[in-house]
Amino acid sequence: MTVNEKRYAVGDWIVHARYGVGQVRSLEKKPIGDIDRLCYRVRTENGVFWLPIDNDDNKRVRPIASPRRIQRAIETLRKAPQKMAAKFQTRRKRIREVSLDGDLNSDIKLLRDLNARQHRRGLNMTEQNAFDAIAKRFSKEWSLSNGIDIKEAHQKLNHFLRESWKKVKERKGEIL
Repeated sequence: MTVNEKRYAVGDWIVHARYGVGQVRSLEKKPIGDIDRLCYRVRTENGVFWLPIDNDDNKRVRPIASPRRIQRAIETLRKAPQKMAAKFQTRRKRIREVSLDGDLNSDIKLLRDLNARQHRRGLNMTEQNAFDAIAKRFSKEWSLSNGIDIKEAHQKLNHFLRESWKKVKERKGEIL
C-alpha cells in the first residue's frame, strides 16, 4: 500500500476496540520487528497507539460512526435486552468475542444486555469492565459524530439504558 492509498487521513477520528476513540495525528515510521513500517500515530484520551497503514483494515479499528449509524445503534439500545447466559464462561466468551470484533452493533447489544444483567443480578469484574469501556467509548463516539457534549451523550445513553430495562420490567408485569 502506498501513502496515497491510505485509509485514514491526519485529523480523522477512529475507534479501536481496545484503546477507544482516538484521532489520527500523524504518519510516522516505527520499527516493528526488523523493519521500519509507516504507521498512523493515534492519540486517545489515555495515550497513543500506532496502527501500521498496511494493517488499517484491522477489524478492531474503524472510523467513527456516522450520525445515521449512531441513530441505528440507539434504536438497538432502546429495545428490550436479551437474557445473557447463566454460565459465567459463556458470558465471558461473548464479551471476548465482542471486544475482538470491533462492531458497533455488537457493542451496543452487549451494553444493553449487560445493563439488564446488572439490574437483575449485578455484574462481576469482567462484565463491569466491559460495560464501562463500551459505555465510555460509545459516549465519546456519539459526541464526536453528532457534535454534542460528551456529558450530554452520556446522560442520554443512561436514559436509553433505563428505558431498555423498563421494557423487561413491563414484560414481567412489574410496577415501575
